Amino acid sequence: MSDLAVLELLDGLGVVVHRQQADEIQCFCPVHRDEVGHEDNSPSFYINADTGLWKCFSCGAGGTLPILVSRLGGDTTTVRDVMRQAVINKTKRIVEKRDPDEPVRCDERTYNRFSDPPAIELHERGITRRSVDHYGVRWNDDRHSWILPIRDQQGKLMGWQEKAGKWVRNWPVGVEKGHTVFGGHLTKSKERLIVVESPLDCCRIWTAGHDGAVATFGSAVTAEQIKILRGGKPLVIAMDNDDAGQVSKLKIREAIPRAHIFNYTGSGAKDPGDMTDEQIDRALQQAHTPMSRLRRRLAG
Repeated sequence: MSDLAVLELLDGLGVVVHRQQADEIQCFCPVHRDEVGHEDNSPSFYINADTGLWKCFSCGAGGTLPILVSRLGGDTTTVRDVMRQAVINKTKRIVEKRDPDEPVRCDERTYNRFSDPPAIELHERGITRRSVDHYGVRWNDDRHSWILPIRDQQGKLMGWQEKAGKWVRNWPVGVEKGHTVFGGHLTKSKERLIVVESPLDCCRIWTAGHDGAVATFGSAVTAEQIKILRGGKPLVIAMDNDDAGQVSKLKIREAIPRAHIFNYTGSGAKDPGDMTDEQIDRALQQAHTPMSRLRRRLAG
């Protein structure tokens, strides 16, 4: 889907565009009156020109491009053709750019050329701009992918992990991400550590109001990472609530018996990224050691 095609659709629907930055088009919300009873006085509506996903961060309305066109009384049949071609174009672009011929320069100057993550992507993840700024997370506009810094425990940039859906690539190829933990250089003054698998889960936990989250860049946990986690601070293990996460949780717990276990009970979540702020609060408050849970059961 081209930016021009979306802009033409919006114009035809009477949507007032405020500005465009990369694939994000900022507008005055066209459904604001229906949602809250008055017009949008400040541009709170964002639509992604590539995916057609839209969201108003004021009234809360959101959805796909066909839903927007339908709500505004337009013809949805033409939108389906535009979006079908968009999927084809996006797939071609990702395939063409996934494995560039030129080696990637992995230095601070190159890293800082990446963009701020789009507002709609932050909303979909339930994370704030301040959280990604805190961890130094960036965005690749060309591949519509997250850029997650890989730094040593002193903060020196080793490379980065690029993530788009289930596709993950580490730059430079062969970077020893297992020798560090994401966010580790930010925890020197923190009273405890919360270890998760995904760097974006660190941002989610920070957004919920809890500092000290670090990530292992996946379910595999190395001996070097366990050595870092064993550094003397209290530890909460919040690996994913699935089979691979259970294996890594057991591995960390065997090495650090006093570590507490993040309590997913009642949340139905696979990882912290699927949880509300209240669920994360509760899971941390109710974090336990295996023996403390056994004592409670016996006492009951």
